[in-house]
Amino acid sequence: MSPTGRTIFIVSADSAVIQGCIHELDASGGHYLLRTASSVEQARREFYRTTPSVVFLDESAVEASRDREPLESAVALLSETAPVVVAAAAEKQASLAFLITSGAVDFVAHTTTS
Repeated sequence: MSPTGRTIFIVSADSAVIQGCIHELDASGGHYLLRTASSVEQARREFYRTTPSVVFLDESAVEASRDREPLESAVALLSETAPVVVAAAAEKQASLAFLITSGAVDFVAHTTTS
């Protein structure tokens, strides 16, 4: 456990997103234990070792998952362990409305570049 007891789990299949999150969290001056995973399955396995205080889930991790479950299913599973912040395309927010209104999930819209 981190000195402050806060563990942030960054779940993304995009290494640039992971590095960006790490950079921003380091710049904030907070003291966190940072853990990363490239898929939802990997994150859930890691939760047995380190229980997160919060999960940052980039939708790329859901798209990279073996079972290709819908975003809302993946978020619902992760939110059973800790609050989840989802970064996904704006049009995905509506499918998460129930989880967002429950208070277990927050949503950050992002744009994709090709």
